[in-house]
Amino acid sequence: MMRNRIIPSLASAKQLYLAKELLKVEANGFQEIHLDIEDGNFVNNITFGLATIQELRYLTTMSFNIHLMVTQPEKYVKLLVDYLPCTVFIHAESCQNLAELIFYCQQNNIKVGLAFLPTTSLIEYAYLIKRTSMLLLMTSEPDGQGQMFIEEMSEKISKTRQSFPKQELWVDGDITMERAQRLRTIGVEKFVMGREIFRTENSKTELI
Repeated sequence: MMRNRIIPSLASAKQLYLAKELLKVEANGFQEIHLDIEDGNFVNNITFGLATIQELRYLTTMSFNIHLMVTQPEKYVKLLVDYLPCTVFIHAESCQNLAELIFYCQQNNIKVGLAFLPTTSLIEYAYLIKRTSMLLLMTSEPDGQGQMFIEEMSEKISKTRQSFPKQELWVDGDITMERAQRLRTIGVEKFVMGREIFRTENSKTELI
């Protein structure tokens, strides 16, 4: 069953109706929501701030999966303890004290994983990946130009699955149901979906 493998990404929802969209997703049986925090520095876009996260936390008991696409993730991580239950992905490219942040999360009951842009090699981060339980590969560039799925990522995903068999493998970036079914066969376990859930003519939430 795919439903428990799909994490809707609220950044693709209608921003004026976040509460309504969140409750709709929850009503359709999803137990976790993906929240991109983007600061306009690590990537050009700006999405949710902590004030919005706080308001959403009051609204639902869904688990928050927080994707920190920011230049100083340490400033955010230490504030996220108030938003449990949650899991956090920290971009390896954004931080020099990854070991410290991983340890902090684990000591504060935050499930933590590392996230990687499409161009990043995972080799030099292997020892840190093995300290976490999750691993997220971006399958599109955060380029503001459609963020289209990169077909060549399939090979990288397959190699990553072989190299890190114990980590829960996630993908994020223009994931459709068709792509999710295909990527599942090479070992992907969780699929972040935004446009596929919120922006199709007929919402897929009833179909998954």
